Amino acid sequence: MILNKIKNIKNKGFFTLYIIFFLSFIADLMSTLANGELVQYLEANPLYRFGGLPLIIFYNLVVLVAIYYFYNKTKNPFSRYCFIVAIVSITIVRIGVIITNFHVAANPPTIEQAQAITQVVKQKYYFKMVFEFLIYLLNPILTYFFFSKDHKITLKEETKNE
Repeated sequence: MILNKIKNIKNKGFFTLYIIFFLSFIADLMSTLANGELVQYLEANPLYRFGGLPLIIFYNLVVLVAIYYFYNKTKNPFSRYCFIVAIVSITIVRIGVIITNFHVAANPPTIEQAQAITQVVKQKYYFKMVFEFLIYLLNPILTYFFFSKDHKITLKEETKNE
């Protein structure tokens, strides 16, 4: 019964990726919490300064809901492709963060060492990571843009109806 429902799910690729995206969010949160009291000194996300982990959790849940809503609302293949590229890119960045968090948890610095990491250093690290993320987003989006100049791209539902 459940397998039949899974087989009949519309947007299987998006649904599968969305689950992976959600699980990576949970793993990121867990790996962050694994660092205990060091989080307050090491967390590079600027949202942490304004509201701590609750704000980061809230923001991520809003992003999850927004991506789901807008992906399912639009029928534009390019927009849907961009949402998928964003989800894949965010998930890959998260995997890197999760690995880093577990490395820190396995070999934690002292509180004094963690306190020595200034806000400027954390901001530089964070913005470098965001810049790299944006560069990685550009590659597949530009590729799709030029590819679509030579190819007709439609949604599966549209193809079935023709």
